[in-house]
Amino acid sequence: MKPYSRVYFVKRVEEPLVKIGFTTLPLPCRIASLRCVEEGDLELLAAMPGGRPEEQAVHQEFHDLHERGEWFRYEEPLKLRVEKIATQFPELLKERDPLALPEGIPLLTPGEVARLLRVSVSSVRRWGDVGALKVFRTKGGHRRYRPDDVCDFLDSLRNTRVEITFP
Repeated sequence: MKPYSRVYFVKRVEEPLVKIGFTTLPLPCRIASLRCVEEGDLELLAAMPGGRPEEQAVHQEFHDLHERGEWFRYEEPLKLRVEKIATQFPELLKERDPLALPEGIPLLTPGEVARLLRVSVSSVRRWGDVGALKVFRTKGGHRRYRPDDVCDFLDSLRNTRVEITFP
């Protein structure tokens, strides 16, 4: 299992739904990336060590509360399980990203951005090289990206009209 492999429980603040997912990213990075694509405020309720098999087991356990995708109604049996996990693994709720800036903004690697956007790493690097995606460099010269900049980049793509002409 990868060092950051976690099953997480994220609640939408304004509605009684919980996303049960898993990530190999540090939790702060995953939550930041979710905020780019999900509507409304999100709150990390709990997390536990585990990968896709553990995530699928939890999905199966609460299949009767399933709404859509990885979202489940946050009702009594699920609430109790989430509270138990939060007390079993409280350190995961305080987990910091090892690549965080001093003010606590998590940074993503080109590989993490590529996985989030479902593109190649070379595309991510190219976007940074041409200035389409803001990139930071570590002291060692490695590329890093802020989740907010990735969100802004996605927004700019959504607002870009592409015209295709045929000869």
